[in-house]
Amino acid sequence: MKIIQVTDVHLGRRGERRYGADLHQRLDQCIAHINAHHPDAALCVFTGDLTETGAPQSYADLRVALGTLSMPYRLLPGNHDRRASLVAAFPEIPVDENGFVQSVHDTGNEVLLFLDCLAEGRIEGELCDSRLAWLEARLGQSGGRPAYVFLHHPPVALGLPQLDPLAL
Repeated sequence: MKIIQVTDVHLGRRGERRYGADLHQRLDQCIAHINAHHPDAALCVFTGDLTETGAPQSYADLRVALGTLSMPYRLLPGNHDRRASLVAAFPEIPVDENGFVQSVHDTGNEVLLFLDCLAEGRIEGELCDSRLAWLEARLGQSGGRPAYVFLHHPPVALGLPQLDPLAL
């Protein structure tokens, strides 16, 4: 199963330049590239920082851009996102019993786990007891099949001084 992963989109206001680029244009180019060069991908996973500030309009713009993606997608929040605004803009997004944007995709051969590590208002991520219990339960239900976990924050130190303090 071929999966495309995109992270740190950071959509802000249309026409605004951030990080030296028009991020709306960059997302459109990214989606066009995925559609042109990876039509065989089964899924595209956006692993957080979908927006720069969590503004509702940014999620509305994201929805429009994702409407051009030629494959199914999953969205996860990152530290720049706001869970309530994300869920309001994408009401079909899976949310667990505790309100976290978490879900499972069972392919038959493996299990894809989408884990919400957002700690609202903090740059660091968090895996609280309820999220860890959710993960443990889903891993227990995998029947020994390979499980792949998608989340925004690195689960381990990467050897990168800017990111290692954010590891879970």
